[in-house]
Amino acid sequence: MKKILALLLAAVLMLALAACGGDEVSKGNGSEDTVSESVGSDDESVPADESDESVPADESDESEPADESDESVPSDESEVVDNPSEDENTIPAFVSNFVTWAPLGVKLRATDSTSIQLTAVNEDAGYGDVAIYTYDYANDKVVVKNGNYSDYAFLIAEYDEAVFGCSKSKVYTVGSVSDNSALTVPDDGFIIAAHKDQTVMVSRLSECPEDVSLFAAGVQVCDVNYSINKTNSAISIDGKIEGAWDAHLIDHIDSSNPNWAYLSFENNDYYTTADYYVTYDSENIYLAVAVSSPFHFCPISPSDAGGMYQYECIQVKITTVSPKSDYILENYDHVINNAANTEGKVRAYGFAVNDDGETCYYENSGVSKEFKGKAVCTRDDAAQLTVYEISIPWSSLDLDPNEVKTFGLTFSINSTNEADFNKGTWKNLVLRDGGGVINRNDWAKIPEVTVNP
Repeated sequence: MKKILALLLAAVLMLALAACGGDEVSKGNGSEDTVSESVGSDDESVPADESDESVPADESDESEPADESDESVPSDESEVVDNPSEDENTIPAFVSNFVTWAPLGVKLRATDSTSIQLTAVNEDAGYGDVAIYTYDYANDKVVVKNGNYSDYAFLIAEYDEAVFGCSKSKVYTVGSVSDNSALTVPDDGFIIAAHKDQTVMVSRLSECPEDVSLFAAGVQVCDVNYSINKTNSAISIDGKIEGAWDAHLIDHIDSSNPNWAYLSFENNDYYTTADYYVTYDSENIYLAVAVSSPFHFCPISPSDAGGMYQYECIQVKITTVSPKSDYILENYDHVINNAANTEGKVRAYGFAVNDDGETCYYENSGVSKEFKGKAVCTRDDAAQLTVYEISIPWSSLDLDPNEVKTFGLTFSINSTNEADFNKGTWKNLVLRDGGGVINRNDWAKIPEVTVNP
């Protein structure tokens, strides 16, 4: 009997000890270690940066913060000692910017398996970041916040004339870089740094092909910007490039100009070239494009000018704020966010000369369907020259020329001739990455124009 009582007493003591010590070893419901391998919902209506709800594995680390070990701090002041930020070991949310190697189209998303999602643009990468560095970055070489480069994988992309854009030139795997000596930011290209805990994005740096053009959504990867001077002589809008225009040539466009892409042309048959002029005065912005081409085909009328994009014409976009402004960077993608258009910050125009020699134009902006400027477009078949000459009033853009420092201006040269049209081929000459007109109409790709007094 005594043995039985002793056994019962021992069992009671063991149960009591387990009850007292249980809280020190138990884990809560959220204790499983997870990393940022979720790259977003397949539902296209969900923004990419709202889909990452994962928690990094080392968030469960119960080690003491470093500054608590400083014995010089009096114990009665411990309540005001700064502790490490709560998000230092938390994977940051993805932003709307991403890099893709897929063919461009309106269905393209950051959450596609061909996309590298980003958490930062031209900022020093920290824990959990996937950051892109371009020519606009403040430093010559990549900098990471903790200085531990071995925690990151890096992709370097540089201009590749074979694809009229940037392509992958090198990848450094996690742990292969100890400092930034090999990480000079290209003048024409970019570097992506992906922290090791962003395992999916780290793997995508290697999965990315080497022979395709990479599109960095919402990010200018090279300096395509211009500055313009005020005209001292009146510009006569008559379809001729002469006189006052001579001092205002800002670009010559041909296949050797790396800022322009002939992707829709047959290889080495880049027959369309152009001279590009811009100036202004107190009333207007003046734009002229002189296009040299052996072809001209534009079977439209002034009353149906909206269909000119199928033929030979120019399509123009203006942003009333800088394309580098926070506003455009937050609203660059009309596919998922058309606010910049509906709020009048982006204006769209088309200009053409039809087969009968008539000037045709349209405005298709979110706040205006009426073109309030003047345009004269001419075609000289003997000289193989098409001239587009345009004035656009500052007032129609709700801008005061005395206050404007920068704005955005871009265009495409649509070059579909009759043979192309009959074959179902759409041909155009565009600034890099579509220049804000073609493909994604990414408005961050529009050149920033600096207004010189």
